[in-house]
Order: sequence, then C-alpha cells, then structure tokens
Amino acid sequence: MHYLSIEPTQVDSLKKHLKDDGWILVHQDAGQNHFVGWGYIMHWEKKEAKVWLNYSDKQGKVEVKLGMNPSAQKLIDLTLL
Repeated sequence: MHYLSIEPTQVDSLKKHLKDDGWILVHQDAGQNHFVGWGYIMHWEKKEAKVWLNYSDKQGKVEVKLGMNPSAQKLIDLTLL
C-alpha cells in the first residue's frame, strides 16, 4: 500500500478523474471526528486496483491522505489533478 498527502484543492479533481475514468465508488462514510472536526472516507475500485481517500477537517486544518494499492499506482497519474 502506498500513502501520500495531497492538497485539499486536488480532492474535487481526483473525484472527477476517478468517475470519468470508470472507477466504481464502493464505499463512503462521513462524520464527526475528535469532537472538533469532521471527515470522510471514500473507497473506489477498478478491477483489482483500489484507492482510498481520507479527508479530515479539524477546526479549519484540513488533511487529505490518499492510499493506493500497487495496481492503482499504475493507473492514476497524480499530475492530472
């Protein structure tokens, strides 16, 4: 599994890119975290490739982590975001 941080401004582009490229959204969950913020998790799949997006906003401090299995790394060009 490969994890990396992306800029919050890249999230919408990533979601659009995955949708346009035929990835299937298989799970999403959102809610309050740490009593002072909120966040969500989204999981996409395309054949054996899997991508997880973890978004967290704690009192205005936003962190976005992207997790990809090796198959997904070959399919996603992050320079497009």
